[in-house]
Amino acid sequence: MVSRSAFHEMLYGRSMRYGKQIRTMGLWMSRSKKKSVSDKHLLKLWGEVVKLRAGNKCEYPNCHVQAKYLNPHHYYSKRNTSTRYDPKNGICLCSYHHTLGVEAAHKDPNFKDIIITSGVRSEDWHWDITERKNRVVKKNDAFFKDGWKATLEHYLEVEKNQ
Repeated sequence: MVSRSAFHEMLYGRSMRYGKQIRTMGLWMSRSKKKSVSDKHLLKLWGEVVKLRAGNKCEYPNCHVQAKYLNPHHYYSKRNTSTRYDPKNGICLCSYHHTLGVEAAHKDPNFKDIIITSGVRSEDWHWDITERKNRVVKKNDAFFKDGWKATLEHYLEVEKNQ
């Protein structure tokens, strides 16, 4: 016979919550009092910093698209945990240059070369961010995430006050 909690988890894909405890597969577990910083929150902060640094304009060379919404784009994929939340790894793009157009960052294999040769970012910047990308970092390290949260909030304050 399956317990009510186990049945609920099988049916809905999540456990039943009772106050400050969680019941999962018949076991009671207490939730930790300190919550870790969420990835979604950090990426939102990262995006705000990238947009502010760009002056809320598309950074693609000679962009004439009057975009209402801008997209922060990772120069190196956000799968690279060492540069995932690094504002230096970001570039602000309109939706055309981010995903929609022929020259879009997600479609054009020469996108990174264009960014460097046009002067949007320097060669030194490229080698610096490449070096940072190659660092080995634990993905779920709470200290790592808390450190980035403080850094991003500091960048946000500095950019807003300029």
